[in-house]
Amino acid sequence: MITRLLNIEFAVIVFSTLCSLIISYKLNLDKPLKQLSFFLLFESVIEAFNNYFPRVLGQYIGLLINLHTTLIFTFYFFFFFKLSENNLLKNITKYLLLIYPVSCLIFLIVNSNETTIWISLIGDGLLLIIIFLYFFQLAQTEEELNLFYHTKFIISVALLLNLVFCIPILYITYCILSYNNAFINIYPLGKIANILNIVYILQYLIITYAYLCQLKPSRY
Repeated sequence: MITRLLNIEFAVIVFSTLCSLIISYKLNLDKPLKQLSFFLLFESVIEAFNNYFPRVLGQYIGLLINLHTTLIFTFYFFFFFKLSENNLLKNITKYLLLIYPVSCLIFLIVNSNETTIWISLIGDGLLLIIIFLYFFQLAQTEEELNLFYHTKFIISVALLLNLVFCIPILYITYCILSYNNAFINIYPLGKIANILNIVYILQYLIITYAYLCQLKPSRY
């Protein structure tokens, strides 16, 4: 089951990447959407190594996971910085672009090869705040928006979907396993991994739809 979901997830990421790259350059979309398409390409490569060549990562797997997690959140902070049109969102994302990666790198220097959930949880919490600030920015605009076809809004919803499921799942799993390893026998970790894989698949399908919305005559 896990292997099948991983293969589906990888196929969806590749499909989403191809759609985003083709549409971004065919329609000459603005920079944030082009940059996101390249980031999806990067994620496709990482996913390929993670799924099919795990031994290549070797003993540095913990460090690489932490670096990858740090890069993901740093990119999305940058993405929303480019989308910001008010001072609040712009200033918060600007400072996070400096503080978050530097803090993570300091942690990684101290805990060189230890995989930690806290880099992800803190990034999740900060990104959640940023997304709601972006929604507030959209609510303040005087322009009439059709949110069902608003590409950047839909991408934000895809990220929000990920956060809504991942934050509680990761935190609860971490807490329970930290204090009671018997939980593994009651609720196998494979089932949790399946839930996360399904969430990632939905996230990338929604992002794909967001780019396909750009094919409509009135694009956002």
